[in-house]
Amino acid sequence: MYCDINSIIKKELEDIDHILGEMKADKLNSSAMSENGPNMISLYAHNTSGKITYYKRFENEGERCSVKLGNSDNEGVIRIKQEKFNKEMIRTLNIDRKLLLKSAERYLPYDPESIDKRLKPVYRDDTGLVNKLPGIASMDEWKKIDKRNRYRLPDDCNTTTDGVKTRSKSEVIVYGILKGYGLIVKVDMEITLKNDFGQNVVVVPDFIILCNDGSLIIIEHLGMLDKADYLESVIRKIHLYQINGYRINDNLFLTADYAQGKIDAQVIDELVRKMILPRVKGTV
Repeated sequence: MYCDINSIIKKELEDIDHILGEMKADKLNSSAMSENGPNMISLYAHNTSGKITYYKRFENEGERCSVKLGNSDNEGVIRIKQEKFNKEMIRTLNIDRKLLLKSAERYLPYDPESIDKRLKPVYRDDTGLVNKLPGIASMDEWKKIDKRNRYRLPDDCNTTTDGVKTRSKSEVIVYGILKGYGLIVKVDMEITLKNDFGQNVVVVPDFIILCNDGSLIIIEHLGMLDKADYLESVIRKIHLYQINGYRINDNLFLTADYAQGKIDAQVIDELVRKMILPRVKGTV
């Protein structure tokens, strides 16, 4: 549940360095710069009765000169535009690189282990009595949270024995298994994650469970894997979970229907009993 910003920054720096390396070795970029020369000042366009003609301005021995190139398809025009684009790309990447390096130096991870390391030895706790998750909802608070999906289900949809609405009959079965083990389960509740660009994205997991240590377990039940568009959306969703610190069979679990909508509740019960319950109780 903790966002490892430093690993994200490291990956972004690697990507930027790769692009910069490729651009420096790019033959098109090199030839464009050598042909236009270091004295090339600018490209400008002249509009005559709707017809645009491009000119190149440059200095030659202190004298400003102008050379007609032609329309937008002219090879010289394209090379100059390419050079300008490449220079701006390199400038932007270098700015971002410096910013990321500074961010990596200043950002402090806030997981309990990292906080402990920054404390003087006298303040570190080995009794387990110090709350290492301040700000995380307690079990009582978790029970009261109701941030349901803004697109609420109709009243005539599937309903569990305690009145919770679900999107499928299979989810009713999975919910019943989870509740049977005394787990506090949130169904169809919105959470906010970060996408590849660092933007907030609202996601609605099928089931969310609070563990004893304050962390979350997400369960997704996959009911229509035989449909290509559904499968693609599942892959995107799992990718989003993974970049936010969720790992399959760790704090992210997947259950699924068989072909023709069949479900094996016995297999799911075994998954919950052997893999999910120990995680919730912190006995793994």
